[in-house]
Amino acid sequence: MKSFARSLIRSKLWLALLAFACVGGSHFVSDAQGPVVGGLVTVRLQDGAGNALTSAARGSERALSVQVVDGSGNQITSFSGSGVSHIDDAAFTPATDDISPIGIMFDDVSPDTLNEGDAGIPRGASNRVPYQIIRDGAGNERGANVDASGNLMVNLGVRIDATNDSIQLGEGSVLNDVLDLTNSNPITVAIVDGSGSQITSFGGGVQYNEADTDSTITGTAMLWEDTSDTLRAVSAAKPLPVNIISGAGSGGTASQDDSAFTIASGNGTPVMGVVTSDTVDSGDVGVVAMTESRSLNINLAHLGGNAILTGGANGSLAVGGVAAHDASATGINPILNGLFAVAHGSDPTAVAADDLVRWVANRDGVPFTIGGHPNVQTVEYLATTAQTNDAIVTVSAGAKIVVTHVQVLVDEATTVGVAVRIGFGASTLATLPTDGNTATGILVSHAGAIPGGGLNKGDGNGILGIGADDEDLRITCEAATSGALRVVVSYYTVDS
Repeated sequence: MKSFARSLIRSKLWLALLAFACVGGSHFVSDAQGPVVGGLVTVRLQDGAGNALTSAARGSERALSVQVVDGSGNQITSFSGSGVSHIDDAAFTPATDDISPIGIMFDDVSPDTLNEGDAGIPRGASNRVPYQIIRDGAGNERGANVDASGNLMVNLGVRIDATNDSIQLGEGSVLNDVLDLTNSNPITVAIVDGSGSQITSFGGGVQYNEADTDSTITGTAMLWEDTSDTLRAVSAAKPLPVNIISGAGSGGTASQDDSAFTIASGNGTPVMGVVTSDTVDSGDVGVVAMTESRSLNINLAHLGGNAILTGGANGSLAVGGVAAHDASATGINPILNGLFAVAHGSDPTAVAADDLVRWVANRDGVPFTIGGHPNVQTVEYLATTAQTNDAIVTVSAGAKIVVTHVQVLVDEATTVGVAVRIGFGASTLATLPTDGNTATGILVSHAGAIPGGGLNKGDGNGILGIGADDEDLRITCEAATSGALRVVVSYYTVDS
C-alpha cells in the first residue's frame, strides 16, 4: 500500500474516500448513497481541484489513466535503455536496422553454473573479450592449448627421430627418411600398387618396334602413325607431322637451290620486310629492311668485292667509274654501253610511238645519229618594206626557241643593198653595237646584202642559238626597193 500511495501522490492523485465503515458485512460511503451489498465499495477518485480522474479499457478490465513523472514532477514522454527487438529468423538490413549491445561478466573466481533451460549472461576476460569453448561434431566441449607464441597446439601423431633424420607418421614403428637436400628437406615416399606393394620399376607403357602396325596406339612410345596406320619412329627423314591451325600464319613453301622453277605453277614464299635502320652482326639472320612505301632496301657492291656503292638522289642509282676526271686511264677498263648492230642497207625495226627503243650502230660499232630534233619546224618570212623588231617565230612563257638553220636571200630585182639583223628578243632586238662594242642574242647581221645574193648559216644538224624564256625570233631590215627580202628559218621549241 505504501508503494501504491506513493504512486498516487507522485501522480498528483487524491483518493476521495470520504468515509468508510463496515457494519455486519455492509459497506457505506459518506455521500450517503446508501449501502453497498456484496462487500463492494463505490469509490470516486479526483484531483486536488475536485476533477474526476479518467480511466481507459484494457482488455476486459478498466484501468486508471496515470502519468509517469521524474523527480521534478515533469512527465516522462520517451523511454530508452531497453534496447531493441528483432523477430527471430527475419531479414536484417546492415546500416539500417538497430541492434542491442551485449554484456559479459568477468568472474574467474567462482562462476555460477546454469541449470538446463536457464538464461544467463556470458562470461569474459578482464579485457572484455568473451570466452569461447571449441565443441566437436557431436556437441562435446573440447579444450585447446595455445602456447606463449599464439600457436594452437595440435596432435598429428608424428614422432621425430632427430638422430637418424627420420620421421614417423601415424601409428606403427616404421620411420620415413628425411633427405637433406640443398634447397629442401623432403620426406621419402614409396609409390605402391592397388595391393600395397611398392612399384620399383617404371616403363613407358606398351613398347613397340619400328614398322609395327597398330590402328590404335595404347602405349607411350615416341612414334607417329602415318595414313596407313603404320608406326614410324621420329627422325630427320620422318619428322612428326605438324598441322598449322588457323591464325598461326603460313610457313610458305621451299624450293631446292639451283632447281628449275615453273612460272604460274611453282609455289613461292612471300618475303616480308621491316621499316628499320637497325643492323645485325656478322653471321646473323635478320628480316630484310624496307621503306614505308614497301620498297626493299638493297645495297649494290663492286663486282668481286663487298664495298657498297653509294650516292645518287633519293630513288635514283648513282653509277660512276673508278677514275676521276683528268686521271690516268692506264689499266682501267671503260664502262661499256652496248649498241644493236645493223648492217648498211638494212632498216632498223620500227616500234610504236612512246615505246622504248634500242640504240643502233653499224657492224663496226659506229653509232648511227641524226642531228636536230624530232619535230623541226621550217618557216619562210618575206619583207619588201623596212621592218623593225618584227616577229618571225613567237613562243609563250615556259618555252624557248632553238634555231638550227637561217637563210637570207635578196631578190635580184632589188635596186639597192639591204641591211638585215635577225636574233632573239622579248620585244626588241639588241641595239646595233657601236665601234668596238657587242650585242647579244643576234644570229644574222649583214650591213647590205646585194641584190641576187644573200647568206646561209647552219645546215639543220646543229644549234645556232637558243633564245631565253618567252623570247621571240625577230628581224629588223631595210626596204628591199623594187624587190623583196626572203628569210627561211629551221627551228624547234623546248620547255624552259
